[in-house]
Amino acid sequence: MSIPDRRGARTNAANIVRLETAQSTEEIREAILGYLRAHRNWYQKWSTRYAVSWNLLTFLILTLGALTSILTAIGNVDQRILIGLPALSSLCAALLIQFRLKESCKIRDHGRIAVELLICKAQAIQDDDVEKARRSAIKLREASHRIELDQLAEFTSEGRNRDEDGNGT
Repeated sequence: MSIPDRRGARTNAANIVRLETAQSTEEIREAILGYLRAHRNWYQKWSTRYAVSWNLLTFLILTLGALTSILTAIGNVDQRILIGLPALSSLCAALLIQFRLKESCKIRDHGRIAVELLICKAQAIQDDDVEKARRSAIKLREASHRIELDQLAEFTSEGRNRDEDGNGT
């Protein structure tokens, strides 16, 4: 298995230092950064997928509606086409609503931003005391798990209320 590093280059997972086995502050920092970056990249990938799907379906709805109007105005068009195009447009609309693509994109992007904040905190780990640095990294990992739980709750419509900055209230 390979994991993207901060430059986007793929790294063999066997070469990644695990937090549990890290022996120095630098190894601890790199371990937690690798862990958090993998999470950030996952959130980014899914946010992008949902955004592309949402935009594509929205474009199809508009295009199919316009095409139906144009073909109806032209006349002499097979009735199956004039029935099929609005049906396809309705299917696209149902997919948008059922799968909550725009909301899913927003939820995953909030996760990405939250993990970005944890990455900033992880980069600031400077302690000479290895155990203190390890405790700091473990706190960041726990914060990452809380983000995952919040994401799960929001994704399954059990989410907490959020203020305009995306913070849970």
